[in-house]
Amino acid sequence: MWESTNPETVEGWYLNLYTWARYETEWGEWHPTPTTISSNLFYAFHRALSLLKEEGLEARIARHARGAARLRAGLGELGFQPLGPAGLLSNTVACFSPPDGVDANRLVRRLRDEHNIYISGGLGPLRGKTIRIGMMGTQSDPDIMDWLLKAIRASL
Repeated sequence: MWESTNPETVEGWYLNLYTWARYETEWGEWHPTPTTISSNLFYAFHRALSLLKEEGLEARIARHARGAARLRAGLGELGFQPLGPAGLLSNTVACFSPPDGVDANRLVRRLRDEHNIYISGGLGPLRGKTIRIGMMGTQSDPDIMDWLLKAIRASL
């Protein structure tokens, strides 16, 4: 991997492996990381890996595919349009344009304020025009998808 990428073109700090490699080389004997890492990240990562091991990788991938299909179908019934061709849509994050007359930012706020559901609006040129929904881990459960779709329906 290291040979196939130019470190000068990699952006970011916190998860930039080139930065980490440099600090491990330069500071390794007394402080091998460029940041102070939150121990909670390690506990969360360990828990996520434990859940993955318990469920199994193939089962996890299949559950994400089922959850994404359920969300896409439900949003489609409500008049939402996916941003992209069907064959390229992600099973872990959805980006949809709401039906005509539905303000995306208002929908995001209503879901948060009235249902305690946190989704995101579009960024950059898609700001105010799309919604984004994360569907990873436990969020990809069919019951969660049904609950989310019910809340979206009520918020329209």
